[in-house]
Amino acid sequence: MQDADGSDLVTYSMVTRSAVGEAASVHDRMPLVIPPEMHEAWLDPTQPGDRELALASVAWSEELSRAMIPAGPVQQARSVNRTARGSAARTPEAPPTLF
Repeated sequence: MQDADGSDLVTYSMVTRSAVGEAASVHDRMPLVIPPEMHEAWLDPTQPGDRELALASVAWSEELSRAMIPAGPVQQARSVNRTARGSAARTPEAPPTLF
């Protein structure tokens, strides 16, 4: 991808999944951690990014995802309020966390 001036445009995306393990106590979503066994398939430009690859990635990431722990003070992070729509709205005293 290129910027308007022709220079390379640096981009990224974060893929998320339903939260599991301790992460679920902080937020309902978490990063999708791609295990080393899936790196080639995930990054293969000839492989279509279809539902099958996404489901396989979630399944392969299950153990890593359950092993993740929230960053920051967990007690305050758990004080996340849910709005009527279900999205997270942090209380003013809660510091930012990984999730």
